[in-house]
Amino acid sequence: MKLLLDANLSARLIGSISDLFPDSGHVFEFGLGPDDEAIWNFAKDNEFTVLSKDSDFYRFSVMRGAPPKVAWLRVGNDGTDEIARMLRLRASELLAFGSSATEALLVLGKQ
Repeated sequence: MKLLLDANLSARLIGSISDLFPDSGHVFEFGLGPDDEAIWNFAKDNEFTVLSKDSDFYRFSVMRGAPPKVAWLRVGNDGTDEIARMLRLRASELLAFGSSATEALLVLGKQ
C-alpha cells in the first residue's frame, strides 16, 4: 500500500512510516499543490491511497467512491510525531483497508 500525503500533512511524516508504507510520497514531491481535484486524480491514476486531514477528501470518497481510497485523519492539531505514532500503531488496520476490495474510506481518529 502506498500513501499519498496531502498538503496539510508534513512531508517529514514519510520518513517515519516509509518502512511500513514503502513507495509512499507527499503531494509536493509530485509537483502537486493544495488542489484537491488534482491530488484526487493523481492518486487515482497512480494507485495511491490519499492520507489527509481534509474533510474534502471524505466528501469526495462518499460521493465518488474508489479509486482512490481515502484514509481520513481525525486528529485535530496533533503534530507530525503524534500522527506518525498513530499510523504505526494502526498500520495493520491501514494495510487491511488497502487490501480490501470493497472499502473506499477509512476514518482514523484518536483512540
